[in-house]
Amino acid sequence: AFSIDYLDVKKGMEMDSRIGEGSFLSAGLGYGGSCFKKDVSALIAKAENQGIEPKLLKATEEVNELQPSIVFDLAKKALGTLNGKKIAVLGLAFKEGTDDIRESRAIKIVELLLNKNAKVIVYDPKAMDNTKKIFDVTIDYAENTQKALNNCDACIIATEWPEFKNTKLFSEKEDLIVIDSRRILNWKSLPSTVRYYGIGFPIINK
Repeated sequence: AFSIDYLDVKKGMEMDSRIGEGSFLSAGLGYGGSCFKKDVSALIAKAENQGIEPKLLKATEEVNELQPSIVFDLAKKALGTLNGKKIAVLGLAFKEGTDDIRESRAIKIVELLLNKNAKVIVYDPKAMDNTKKIFDVTIDYAENTQKALNNCDACIIATEWPEFKNTKLFSEKEDLIVIDSRRILNWKSLPSTVRYYGIGFPIINK
């Protein structure tokens, strides 16, 4: 079947001066946080109160809610089963540079993994304390990225922290599955022992 990397589509769209280059075309788990999600819901309610059917806004909400499931399905496909598998989730905040986990898509990912009896270990430079208030001892907490990756079957990059872009983090990992839900890694620089999956990425294995 014909397939294409979303980055090629993104590059073509950015050539249109009406769109331009920017981060709003980036692939990912979807949006979170306390503002944008609330604003979309408010716009839908306002439109309906005026007798308008906001189909595009509703579709946006629906797609946003489905994005964590896409990453979850990639993990199931890559591992075969999630039961008993050790999976690192890198990034917990809804975006980099904050400790805010409200409506974070990463939190949804952790919940989905736990429902399938996966062993989850997490790391985020700022959002660890807030995450502990939700999951307490049901998951493990790493001191840094390297410790999160120790002896893992797979890792999911869920937040676009700059330190997660370093492909050297995976240089000594054997048979590790990397699921890049933010498309921040240069997959060509990953070692051959790593299997790479990414949103909008047509090639399953290197």
